[in-house]
Amino acid sequence: MPTLVLLSPEQLAERLQKPDGRKGRGRSPERARAIEQFKRQLSAAKPGYGADVLLDENEDKQKVRQNIKAAADELTIVVEFTPLRDDRRIHFRVIRPEDKKNRAPRGSKTKANAAK
Repeated sequence: MPTLVLLSPEQLAERLQKPDGRKGRGRSPERARAIEQFKRQLSAAKPGYGADVLLDENEDKQKVRQNIKAAADELTIVVEFTPLRDDRRIHFRVIRPEDKKNRAPRGSKTKANAAK
């Protein structure tokens, strides 16, 4: 039979406290290096710029995309990814923050589509 361990309110509060005042999990050194590299490459990018990212065989498209997004967020630039069927390539554009706010959510029906 399983063992039940009853915890006092103080023990619960202690468990919920994050060590060293950190918020969430830290980045792995490998991911931190990748993000810093993307930040250096994106530092001169302005709205209207675009980029193609060619992936190696051992790279995961989703992880690389997340690292690009994290680098852009830290540089306070907005990137918009273009869906591609190619598993070895990522394409994105740098856009103005206003353009992202005015964009209809993906998969939603716009007025142009509703009129058809």
